[in-house]
This record gives sequence, C-alpha cells and structure tokens, in this order.
Amino acid sequence: MARLRIHLYLRWVNLGERVASGGNPRPVCTELVAPACRGWLAIKPRTPWKVGGETYDTDTVIGMPFSAFLAGERGFTRLFKPADRRALQEFFWCGGRLVLSILDDLRPVFEVMTPSDGEWSREVLTGLPDLGTAHVWPLDVHPEESNGDLLAAAQDQLTPPSLYLIEPRAAPQLLKRGPEAFDPTGLVGTRHEAVASDGTRIPYCRWDRPARQATRRSISMATAASEYRCRPTTTQPSENSGSNVAAPA
Repeated sequence: MARLRIHLYLRWVNLGERVASGGNPRPVCTELVAPACRGWLAIKPRTPWKVGGETYDTDTVIGMPFSAFLAGERGFTRLFKPADRRALQEFFWCGGRLVLSILDDLRPVFEVMTPSDGEWSREVLTGLPDLGTAHVWPLDVHPEESNGDLLAAAQDQLTPPSLYLIEPRAAPQLLKRGPEAFDPTGLVGTRHEAVASDGTRIPYCRWDRPARQATRRSISMATAASEYRCRPTTTQPSENSGSNVAAPA
C-alpha cells in the first residue's frame, strides 16, 4: 500500500478496495471523514454513528489501527469529544501524528495525537497566542511523506500576521511577520464574557492600557457580539492596521 488518503462524504467508504491483497470491501458509514495514514485510521462522523456497541456523536474523532479495522474490529479510541463550548475546526495527519484544531471557548487549541502500539499519546502545541487567531497546517503536501513539521499563522489586535515553523516537540520558530502599524507598548489583552438576554455567555477580548481598563470598554466586545447576532461560524480577533482597532477575522 504505497499511499492511502481517504476523504469521502455522503457515500459508502469502500476501504477494502484500497488493500493490495484484494480483501473484501469494508463499508464504514454514509456520512464521515475517514483519513488514514501509516497504518492508522481516524474517523469523524458527520451524523451520530452507532458501531461496536458504542454511539459516537457528530464531530467526535475516533481512531484505531487500520489493519484491525480491516480485520473487522470496531474497538475505537475516542480522541475528541465536542462540548457546548468546545468545537473541532479540522483534523489532519502530519508525519504519522494526528493534529486536532479546536476552538475551546473561542481559544485556538491544537492537540497532537501520536499512535503507538495500540495507544494514543496527547500533546498540546504551545507558543501560539490564545487571545487572537491561529491556524496550523502541514508543511508537506502529502502526510505520508511528512516528517511532522507544521506551519502556523497567528495574529491578534496588537501583533501583525506572523508565520511560524513548528518542528515536532519544539516551540514555534518565527519565520516572518508583517510590519507594525502602531506601537503596542503598554497595551494589555484581557479576556471577558458578556451575557446575552437569553443567558448565553459570549466571550470577547479587550486590548487597552491597564489604567484605562477599569473606566472604559474596548470595541473588541462588538466583535464577539456581532458574531452572536449574525453568523453561525466563529469569529476571532485579528489586527486591523488601517484603524488600529479590533476587527473580526
């Protein structure tokens, strides 16, 4: 099996056709994302999926050895479970590791799952901002050929868009950063929550000088509030060099 990459929607996933030995087809389910890499399979159901005596909710990520799946086993390991304020944005293989991109109460979180001997170890990427916008993707095009290096783009209201290289189990290395449009010295970012009339808690961030934080509110609050009113997708803080104020990503 030289290369295996499966991303299928709304139809049966016929995994058996990918096996060099010509094994019988193994249907998974009609609505799922099922990438496999280096002998391991990860599955994210797009609708609730009952299999192996378990029911996996929408957007749960589960995994197991690919050979065991083809042999008929269905003892998956649950790698991610969504919650009211915790949502999966995407997941992908990179260098034999599964990277989960998560918004946890609108904070960008990146977890790296490494399979070995039937077990999965978990590592959280650190060094990227948690009050701004961050996105991570593989450096290499094909996950089967990757050594695990990642690229990351990050920014917030005070930091211009920045590009990082993240090697396995290493801190992000800054590769390039956009020019600063103003001097952010003395400005501090803080995280808060507004409460809507229906009781929904809306997280938002404020960037201000400490002496002013007690007397006035930043317009960053409007960014979160507009997200709650108008759009089902998430909005994160980003730098607006034109006005030097908070702006939706």
